[in-house]
Amino acid sequence: MEGVVAKRRDHGYQPDKPWSKIRVRNSYEAVIGGVIGPANAPTALVLGRYNERGRLRVIGRTHRLPRAASAEVAAMLTPPAGPHPWPTVIPGGRVGLPGSEPVHHTPVAPRIVVEIEVDSAYEAGRFRHGVRFLRRVPRLPG
Repeated sequence: MEGVVAKRRDHGYQPDKPWSKIRVRNSYEAVIGGVIGPANAPTALVLGRYNERGRLRVIGRTHRLPRAASAEVAAMLTPPAGPHPWPTVIPGGRVGLPGSEPVHHTPVAPRIVVEIEVDSAYEAGRFRHGVRFLRRVPRLPG
């Protein structure tokens, strides 16, 4: 279910008045595989998930990061050790920007897992819309 369309109970149907759409939002975990902008001050994250073969696949990108989130993420990032699984230019449709220009990103070591807020628009293994960064997912040592 993508969401619910609603109107005020005390308002009758009025064809020229828009109803409100409330989207379903879910929490999801993803790996940071790249950043848009410099690694020391990213403006957005390019995110991935490992498939059943262990390959890191692009699933989308975040909306613009707030300044505090950008600083928090930048402090965690490291350059990739060896070849990165993604090219530095990704088609816009692969990161939730159908019909847009290709996205240039800075690859980072894919080791930081983050929690994101997503809507239900998910197809072909990726999110059709930008997602919202919530926080880093703490991992237990070992």
